[in-house]
Amino acid sequence: MFTSEGGTQVSQSNLRNRVLVPAAERVGIEGFTTYDLRHTAISLWLMRGLSPFEVSRMVGHTTVGTLWHLYEGELHKKIDRLGAEA
Repeated sequence: MFTSEGGTQVSQSNLRNRVLVPAAERVGIEGFTTYDLRHTAISLWLMRGLSPFEVSRMVGHTTVGTLWHLYEGELHKKIDRLGAEA
């Protein structure tokens, strides 16, 4: 996904240690991991209306259940909106 100036792939550990973690620490985020980026992308896709099935396929999960912990908050928001509309 990320390439060096020479066009070769940048290793995940180099990207994390040299760029992402220092940037996160500068803005006060402790314990940042590259997995946090994946979680954020998945959460944003769910909030934008993609179904859990669609997102699970996009990220290579074999079951939708893997996403449940991320989707649960969005489900509760939708239920709350239904109650407010009644």
